[in-house]
Amino acid sequence: MDEHARTEKGRLEVRLERLERQSRWLRRGLLLAAGCLAGAVAMGQRAATPGTLRVAQLLICDSEGRPRAELGLTGGDAVHLDLLDVRQRRRLRLHVSPAAGPRCEFFDSLGALQVSITGDQHGGAAIELNGGSAPPAARLAVSSAGTPSLELVENRAEYTASLRARVERAPRLELRNWDAAPAGVLLLDGRDRVRASMLADAAGVPRLALLGDDGRVLFCAP
Repeated sequence: MDEHARTEKGRLEVRLERLERQSRWLRRGLLLAAGCLAGAVAMGQRAATPGTLRVAQLLICDSEGRPRAELGLTGGDAVHLDLLDVRQRRRLRLHVSPAAGPRCEFFDSLGALQVSITGDQHGGAAIELNGGSAPPAARLAVSSAGTPSLELVENRAEYTASLRARVERAPRLELRNWDAAPAGVLLLDGRDRVRASMLADAAGVPRLALLGDDGRVLFCAP
């Protein structure tokens, strides 16, 4: 092989070696770029997704380390949130159960139930005022069909008095008690006209009266 051929062969080998080095650097650069891109995408996804903390019970304490709120699970997959005062007495509870509707309860400083607000699975709702009594002293409810009802109960050692009224296209019922005047029950029609009354005078003698739509007495006893 003459000198010229050897020179050309050497030049060609140098060029091939240079191309191989460039090819290796290009492959490394592409791999590095692909890795950086994948990392950026993963970081972007993590940044866009809020963190999730999975626990069965969460306890919130004040600066003195006293529990003030508790979020947890009870039996039957029910969940509750309790808010406590500085003496760790439960004062408010939110409760949601799969078997029943949501319930919100308020307690006094002795732990007695004061107020409860409930909703059933079918759209009904009720508000109960306990006042330390059982059954509740007052209950206002609306059924799933939209029918309202009211119950007032007074429990004493010597007697129990109650009023229960339900509104459903029926005449309205009123209980009245006037000072130094007869007390009793009035039944009114849709135009607020008294149609029946049962009153007791100051001596306690009852009197029943039925009235027409013009106000005339149709029946009276005694």
